[in-house]
Amino acid sequence: MVLHYQVRGEGPPLFLLHGLAGSSRWWARNIEALSGSHRVYALDLPGYGGLRRSRGDFVLAAGAEWLLRAIDFLEPGVPVSLMGHSMGALVCAMLAASEVGRVDRLVLAAPAMDLQGRTIAASLWPLARACGASPLSFWPTLVSDSARAGPGLLLRSARELFAMDGRRNLHSIRAPTLLVWGERDALIPVSLAAGLQGEIAGSDLVVIPGAGHVVMWDAAEQFNRVVLAFFGTAQGKPWANTYKS
Repeated sequence: MVLHYQVRGEGPPLFLLHGLAGSSRWWARNIEALSGSHRVYALDLPGYGGLRRSRGDFVLAAGAEWLLRAIDFLEPGVPVSLMGHSMGALVCAMLAASEVGRVDRLVLAAPAMDLQGRTIAASLWPLARACGASPLSFWPTLVSDSARAGPGLLLRSARELFAMDGRRNLHSIRAPTLLVWGERDALIPVSLAAGLQGEIAGSDLVVIPGAGHVVMWDAAEQFNRVVLAFFGTAQGKPWANTYKS
């Protein structure tokens, strides 16, 4: 299996998965903080980032199968925590729903799960607004990673995303789950959060004021604090009201 990933830290394994047009670099502001308590793997999806030469291999419907193979290759036979952003959050949720005993905890950042029926044309203006909500420091990474993936893969992945019922099996998730949203997310608005939260039993929602779609970059300090509290607390939910609007 050909993989491209960053790894840092020691402890329970935590896998990070980027979204559409992204790469493992989108977690640059989070890996150091998370690696203090976990062995962190930030993966590139096939066709993205360092795996750009394998474009054409990634099919969203088979994303959970690909992720499970990657986990089995890197951390065979042990429970893992998953954290995904946007399309990557959908893939993580698909795996958590199908491999209940394998996923220990789950963080879904701006998950792309309730987009069925949306069109690419209708998404262009929200996409522009979403880019505008992120700091200028993020733009070179966005442009570079989008170019690496190429328009063909981006369009195909978007069409798959808009055709998929991302909520279909969320009720099967048993891992403790945290949803994290940016208040200014124009691409996947926070108004969708309550519906998704209702599908995942016992899940919690944190909305970070001022952050946009790339919440883990836009408000990295707050995001890291909330996620670390979630991973580090077996009982009680001190993170749940920290940044909720």
